[in-house]
Amino acid sequence: MAQSKLFHIKSITEFHRQAGIPLPENPVISIIDYSKIHLPENNVSAAFDFYSISIKRDLDYILWPANI
Repeated sequence: MAQSKLFHIKSITEFHRQAGIPLPENPVISIIDYSKIHLPENNVSAAFDFYSISIKRDLDYILWPANI
């Protein structure tokens, strides 16, 4: 299996640039529609220097925290 390319994203603004979406109005918070992101490769991983909260929709299963 091919190893994924790791991107180190240091800021929300940098994430917007890498994703090819308009720059955020506020540099410390952003709401992103992931269907509008165009990544150059399918096999990528990212490490962020900021917190990220994601919402997944239309799952056929329930995700539980590992400590439950």
